[in-house]
Amino acid sequence: MNSIRFCLCSPPALIASAIVFLSNMDLQARPHANATSTIDLRRAEEQALAHSVEIRNAHLDRGLSNEALTSAWRDFLPAVSVTYRRNRTVARRNFDNGRYSVQLNISQPVYDGGRSSFRLEESEIRRSILRTRMKQLRNDIRYKARKRYLEIQRRISTIELRRDSLKRSAHMAEKARIQFESGVITRIDLEEIRNRHETIQIDLKSAKRKLQEAVHNFCLLTGNNQASFPGIQLLNLQNLEVSSGHLNLDSLISRSLDSHPEIRQARKSLRLAIQKLELARQYYLPRLALTARYGKTGEDWPPETSEWGLGFSLSFRGFNSTLSNNVGIHRSEGGTSRGASSRGTLDLFSDMGRDARILRRKKTVIQLRRRLKNLRFGIPYRAKSLLGELRQKKKQLTLQREITDNRKRQFQVDAIRYENGQLSLEEYREEEMRMNRSVQELARSRTNIILFAATMEKNLGFAQGSLDLIEIEYRSHEESLKRFRSLNLESP
Repeated sequence: MNSIRFCLCSPPALIASAIVFLSNMDLQARPHANATSTIDLRRAEEQALAHSVEIRNAHLDRGLSNEALTSAWRDFLPAVSVTYRRNRTVARRNFDNGRYSVQLNISQPVYDGGRSSFRLEESEIRRSILRTRMKQLRNDIRYKARKRYLEIQRRISTIELRRDSLKRSAHMAEKARIQFESGVITRIDLEEIRNRHETIQIDLKSAKRKLQEAVHNFCLLTGNNQASFPGIQLLNLQNLEVSSGHLNLDSLISRSLDSHPEIRQARKSLRLAIQKLELARQYYLPRLALTARYGKTGEDWPPETSEWGLGFSLSFRGFNSTLSNNVGIHRSEGGTSRGASSRGTLDLFSDMGRDARILRRKKTVIQLRRRLKNLRFGIPYRAKSLLGELRQKKKQLTLQREITDNRKRQFQVDAIRYENGQLSLEEYREEEMRMNRSVQELARSRTNIILFAATMEKNLGFAQGSLDLIEIEYRSHEESLKRFRSLNLESP
């Protein structure tokens, strides 16, 4: 017997995937459109998003979820098949007599205990979870871009501070050389000043290496070419202000509980797990499907004798076994042949894992309920802690700004006293180190509070910049490019 079978399935939903890939290609092209100018924070975030493999995989996962949803809809449609048969030897029977036979078979599901509806809803929930994860992933990548951007800013500030110290040290070394030749100071004093100058040079080289490392990490995240990296557009942090007065703790907690990605994912996952548990408990609900067939048989091709049949199939499970029964009636053209058939099958102990399946799903529900409870319990504490720390950092920034201003004024006075011989070299160096530490600490406090604001938004589940804590101000592209080029970094 030769047989051919054709199955008709619904076409895959590829349009959404194509749109995603085209938009992703457009994002990849845009960040490099103006490679000669410095990179601001928004552009850095866009580059990081376009270059991220995680984002591309998330787009593919969304495409897969769309395909799963399409497949779930397929369960509600009839199963249609076309069969062809050619007998080499003809057996005389009441039905299917003839050398040739073509049959069209249809099976339409009517009821399956809610399993098809559950698969459809499961696909929709999983797609919704993927949307939430995509939002969280984009927010995480933006946070990483901000963190590495600010690291470059901090390293540049450190280098410029080291360079100013090197200029003062060079001036001191030249003055010490003249004083030594005049017999004012001893060779020991001269060597001490020169050693101090070489130490600052070593510190400057070390700071440049750390900046190169920060640039390398930034380029890895954003996909920039490190050899032609133009630098970032430097932030203007001189008058940095932090706005936290508009934040209300109760409102902050309420918004976070409502929109935090982890809580939303936990809710959807719990809902899905509960439905899986109910489905496992209702395993005994029957499956019912209507069947129909229509065909042609005959001794010659094409066959001319028509025949048809109607029936239903019923199956249900219980006592760890499965019972199925198929009932049908059959007719042929002109009523020359007619009949009815009934066939039943009992699979004993075919579902022994039912109890274990229910227990596993109960365990999953308990775990997800506890996780959701812990998240709801932890968000208020987290919001209160972060808001208090933000206000503390704001006060520390104000205090550090005042300390640095005082250190600078004191160092200016001590520099004049050292030039006039009223202050020893050791005292001058100590005061310079205090001033440098204060300037460094101020720069670190400024970048840290910007990073903390981003961390606070990330931990509470808000988009970067949505709380309006800090208004970002930039220096000009020309100034940023000039300052970056003046660092004379070595090519990688």
